[in-house]
Amino acid sequence: MIRSKRLVAVLGLCAAVLALVVFGTSASQAEKGANWMVNGTNVNATLLPVVQIKEVENKMMALVGATKSGTKVEVACTGAQFLNAKLEPEGTVSAGNVTKFTGCVTKLNGVISSACSPKTKGEEKGVVVSEPLIGLIVLHEGKALVKFTPVTGTTFVNFIFGEACSLGEEVPVTGTSTVKDSKGEFGVELVDHLVEQGPLSSLTFCGTPAVVVGGAILNLTGVHTGLKWSALPA
Repeated sequence: MIRSKRLVAVLGLCAAVLALVVFGTSASQAEKGANWMVNGTNVNATLLPVVQIKEVENKMMALVGATKSGTKVEVACTGAQFLNAKLEPEGTVSAGNVTKFTGCVTKLNGVISSACSPKTKGEEKGVVVSEPLIGLIVLHEGKALVKFTPVTGTTFVNFIFGEACSLGEEVPVTGTSTVKDSKGEFGVELVDHLVEQGPLSSLTFCGTPAVVVGGAILNLTGVHTGLKWSALPA
């Protein structure tokens, strides 16, 4: 317990520093001129399109990092879904959307650790739900990205590993993250967009930088099923 409290204290300090860097501008402030388009028309507030994760590419997406002592850490999941992710005017993805990951395991130096089976508060082992997020279209080197930040604070997800895990009972992932179309085609209207982690991402896990490996296919659902959509940066 003492080791765990020290780890949480250190990570809390890191989170405070990151807050000054990541949130120099408001995460909820949309860029003027940015918008989502569906079948050539700008999204408006009348009927907001709902975006979903159609599938995780190759059924594997992982957060990969390392401890300060050099142990490689992977939290790998086979499935994912968006909850309450709507495309809103001014290039925003609805505030409060979350991502739910399923089939998750923790690997230490490539070996699955049963002692560090991941979950989040209120979920069963192997199920991880992010904190409420907000997304915003941004322009980087002429390409559209979608930047995600927590609605409040700096924590993306707070893993609960349990008392027996060498990583600590609870370990947060903090920072900011972007996603890009894998072919650079977020600005092109398509039914399906294959996305992966993009530039400008800055995630911290176990006190060191981390990356998201793997991709997911996104499309629209509900009354917008089958329609082409794109991101129009400012």
